Amino acid sequence: AAPALPPVAPADTDGAIAAARAAYAGVALDIEQALERVRLACTLPAYADVVQVACLLLSNIQKYPEERGFRSLRLRNQLVHTRVAVHEGGLALLRALGFALGDVEADEPLLLLEEPDVQRQFEEWAGWFERLKANIARLEAELRTLRVAPLPTAVKGAQQLEPTRGRRQGPQVATLHGSSGRSM
Repeated sequence: AAPALPPVAPADTDGAIAAARAAYAGVALDIEQALERVRLACTLPAYADVVQVACLLLSNIQKYPEERGFRSLRLRNQLVHTRVAVHEGGLALLRALGFALGDVEADEPLLLLEEPDVQRQFEEWAGWFERLKANIARLEAELRTLRVAPLPTAVKGAQQLEPTRGRRQGPQVATLHGSSGRSM
């Protein structure tokens, strides 16, 4: 079983890097296997969080495929780390969705969902985009089963939103809705 990321202290990235590399070293699971692994390892609310965040990540990429910032995930990003990566199977799910372990940027694990060049490799890009849409549809179906609403997608050019208190989604939405040109 691929390990979940241990909680990361601000100055300690070694554990996160090791866990990410270990999770990406084994055999890749498909989306159904990865969802099952997370579901069996988590409480129902935690599982819903994982699916909700994964769906948001892909929905933002679908909405703005040209924005590398949406296709790059820093594993120490609070939302990604605390609601996906720390759960057993969370990294396997991101891998099943197409995120690959990238170079360690400033000693920080980075996952990338590479987009084929639409101008030079249109058929490959079209297949990539269809897989992206199919994965979103699967995650949205899972959210409907769980009776959980998807998180709202980013608005291009929006400034960092202020977290709203009292709503479950507030701080997490603000975390992802900053400048779309930056990595999460």
